[in-house]
Amino acid sequence: MGAFTSEDIQAYQAHYAMPKRPPGYQSIRTSKKNTISIQQAVRKNAGVWCIRNFDSLTPSPRTGHCSVFGPQFNYVVVCYGNTPTEQLLNDFWYLDLNSNKWTQINVQDADLQPRTGARAVLIGIDLWIFGGTTETAFLNDLHVVNLQTGAVTRPQTTGDAPTARTNHIMAYNKGKIIVYSGSDVTVLSDMYILDVESLHWTQVNLNVGRSGACSAMIDNKLYIYGASQTPGFLVFDFQPNDGYIQKVSGTCPPSTVTNATLVPFDNYLLLIGGETRDDTQGDSQFAPIYVYDIEKSHWDIFNIQPDNVTTLQHDGTVDKNGNFIIPTTSQSTSVYNAITREISIFLGTPGLNPPNQYVIVAANALSSLHMQKDLLSMLYR
Repeated sequence: MGAFTSEDIQAYQAHYAMPKRPPGYQSIRTSKKNTISIQQAVRKNAGVWCIRNFDSLTPSPRTGHCSVFGPQFNYVVVCYGNTPTEQLLNDFWYLDLNSNKWTQINVQDADLQPRTGARAVLIGIDLWIFGGTTETAFLNDLHVVNLQTGAVTRPQTTGDAPTARTNHIMAYNKGKIIVYSGSDVTVLSDMYILDVESLHWTQVNLNVGRSGACSAMIDNKLYIYGASQTPGFLVFDFQPNDGYIQKVSGTCPPSTVTNATLVPFDNYLLLIGGETRDDTQGDSQFAPIYVYDIEKSHWDIFNIQPDNVTTLQHDGTVDKNGNFIIPTTSQSTSVYNAITREISIFLGTPGLNPPNQYVIVAANALSSLHMQKDLLSMLYR
């Protein structure tokens, strides 16, 4: 069960009707920032933060799991990971975003090693998974799980295959899978590309490593952020198979952030949660969500407000600029549902049992972002 500390939260009752503050809600301990009287800036068309339960049984709370979004069917696949009690997992689940219900996948292979730190991509109905770590070893196995049948295959590849690693980046684009960086006992700076048709690996040398960075695919480009002393995005373009540093402007997330998530959101990227040792960030219990305009290469704070039903202002805090910011998450799964225009954030830390989800209702915020961009375009024609 989650640790309940707020006086206004009802006792958790799994089968009772949902109160205003949903079951599984966990209030964060009082922050020093909450004792400072700062007037929250009035933010029109902000994203609305709420907390929701799932409408089914859920996976165990976990960190270090694989999670992949399948936009064609509007579902998220989750597998592997590590429980709050350090138990390694090898179960497979998918979340139907339309029904808000989880279903466990019956995988037909008893030999899949429980692990944490693996990564995966979705190609059709096949989940391709690489790497991770057990309690005693780093892994370099590539296996494929058919999400309809649960059948597991282990492709026989040729070429220079990636070495064993954890916390790497894995992405797919037009018949090619990449495995980039991660760590074994050190941070790795290599990249490998697998041709899915020929099953041949090719190594690409980028000479820069980022273990625990976050990433997202936009068109033919993979955007990678964090886990680095170097500001800006590392961008890998699949067409020429080339990487470069994209300089950025604005209010940027710390370049050293790890275990955050990067979510494609129309023509924007949202960076959510993560961990940083940057002392300038102040109280690490709370963090803003950052929004990146891909066209302008510009970062800003994504405006948020509580819904005043499941979340209240004192559940977050207000920074020195009057921005309302929410409790931070780490190693979570974050996904944008284009149908409802909502961002769902779940699993990772804090590890509530059963898990619930932070939801950012973003329709008005997205409209506002587009309107601002249109006005600026008109002014600077």
